[in-house]
Amino acid sequence: MAVLQHAVRHDWVTIDDRDTPCPPERIRIVYEAPSNIADYDRGAYFEPLGPAPTESSEEINGLLVCDGYTFLYRGFEAYFRPERGQWEVFPFPVIE
Repeated sequence: MAVLQHAVRHDWVTIDDRDTPCPPERIRIVYEAPSNIADYDRGAYFEPLGPAPTESSEEINGLLVCDGYTFLYRGFEAYFRPERGQWEVFPFPVIE
């Protein structure tokens, strides 16, 4: 949930080169590269992707994609900070 909140708040996923944000209900988080990743215009991510989060997860790498669009995918890293009781989420910069 923290990843989605950050993605929507900061417009991390766009659908065109005019930086039009992906509609929030279309943002999807994936933990392995989609089979059509070569169809995307741009994007970058950290390897390895995953794992999908569980109750005991403390660190994950994933991708944000916008269902129905192949303009951009954006990788992210997320770390659980137990001392704060919250996740910190960092997007991967997209190389043009």
